[in-house]
Amino acid sequence: MKRKLIFLVTEDWYFHMHRLPQARAARDAGYEVVVATRVRDHARQIEAEGFRLAPLSWKRGSLNPFMAALAVRDITRLYKAEAPDIVHHVALKSILLGTIAARRAKVAVIVNAFTGLGQLFLGDTPALRRLRIVTFPGLRAALDSPHVHAIVENPDHLRILVETRMLKAAQATVIRGSGIDVDHFTVSPEPAGAVVAGCAARMLKSKGILVLGEAMRLLAARSSPLILRLAGNRDDESAESLTQDELDRVIALPNVEYVGRISDMRGFWQGSHMGVLASVTGEGLPVSLLEAASCGRPLVATDVAGCREIVVEGQNGYLVPPFDAAALATALEKLVGDAVLRQRLGQASRKLVETELSAAEVGRRTVVLYANLLEKTHA
Repeated sequence: MKRKLIFLVTEDWYFHMHRLPQARAARDAGYEVVVATRVRDHARQIEAEGFRLAPLSWKRGSLNPFMAALAVRDITRLYKAEAPDIVHHVALKSILLGTIAARRAKVAVIVNAFTGLGQLFLGDTPALRRLRIVTFPGLRAALDSPHVHAIVENPDHLRILVETRMLKAAQATVIRGSGIDVDHFTVSPEPAGAVVAGCAARMLKSKGILVLGEAMRLLAARSSPLILRLAGNRDDESAESLTQDELDRVIALPNVEYVGRISDMRGFWQGSHMGVLASVTGEGLPVSLLEAASCGRPLVATDVAGCREIVVEGQNGYLVPPFDAAALATALEKLVGDAVLRQRLGQASRKLVETELSAAEVGRRTVVLYANLLEKTHA
């Protein structure tokens, strides 16, 4: 009989963008895969993979305790009805509510994937400190179980989770990122015309969009021909979202092009000469930089958790301090007029994803982890 695996993810688009390599590997290893999520735009694509959908009504950005309690109730009912062998929770909200539900439903193996720690762990405002006082005890209690195992995307985040007493080191495995399809995101020649730096991200303050805008203002003052092409939408369900006025001010800067949300990311990177991400707080392992690297592009990013996993200083790109628009502008400028340098760094980017960060490798490691955890439950 097939083992049953349930992925719990807040949004269907997020599962489709970030978890397909792991879900496909599980399917190919003989698991029945169920995706529990809020269904909006990607039902057809998910079902076409052979995965079964279990629609949920929750909202990703909601902090309402009553709604959270209803979500736990619904997820518990789902887990009891489906009786999965493994549940795989993706990101912090799914981890907290899903783990409570899984423990109530007596699921044998609970895998929690920390995709990024975000403002709750990394921010330092009075409001966030108060929120940690409320949420951390409940999260610690939920995770304190021999049935719970964590996947983290970089060693920095593992260290933080251990230091905050969320996890014991033996309770976690580092699997770097969600994997990139190197057969889809293939190397292509640089496009003709002006040099383009591509940035694909939600339009959030934490993604450093305002800092990137300031770097472009500095470059324009130096008469740099570099074009910044921004892809991604504002996110009204995130407290970190740019306001429309803030986004409009960035778009109005010289040499900034805004294309919004697009579906053809391979085409986006093939039309770019480099990838840039100015995250100010840290990442799990940024998918946009993985895509750019797989297409053979050099990278410029901030020296924060996650970005350090995909950008090796001087080898395939440059790392700059967060919030430092001047350093960001200087790093971008290094690449503008030197096609030979871009090619050398881009080749190193491609080699890095092929050997360590491909979808095949991430999927393989995830399925091995599942098998090991299941074996322990039957030992």
